[in-house]
Amino acid sequence: MHECILIFASEIAYIYIYTFTCSNAHERVGGGGAHALNITQGNRTTINIIIIIIIIIINIIINIVIIVVIIVIKIIIINIVIIVIIVVVVIIIIIIINIVIVVIIIVIIIITAVVVIVVVVIISILTILNIINTTDQCFMSESS
Repeated sequence: MHECILIFASEIAYIYIYTFTCSNAHERVGGGGAHALNITQGNRTTINIIIIIIIIIINIIINIVIIVVIIVIKIIIINIVIIVIIVVVVIIIIIIINIVIVVIIIVIIIITAVVVIVVVVIISILTILNIINTTDQCFMSESS
């Protein structure tokens, strides 16, 4: 923004210096300049004002375009950052959910294995007790 203002100021200064010094110098030397173009002092001032107004309008348009471009770029960058943050958060949530599901499955498998082992042990103990009981009955019947 400051660079545009400095360029604008230097352009105006150049136009003023060129118009008033060069034209007057040509008039003093005796040719060219204002006389060659039939420009009087009043017309020169009007032309200067028109040129300055054109330069001001061009600079305002350039500054507006620059500001709009900067705002658009900032909005795009902010949107990209927001999208990246959302994607990362969603990915992290999905990973956490998957880890929880895997842990739940592992716990279910462990519980199932423990239950199966307990049932097998109980069945084994009952079978052994049944065999002992049956053998005792056999011994008792033989002894009587």
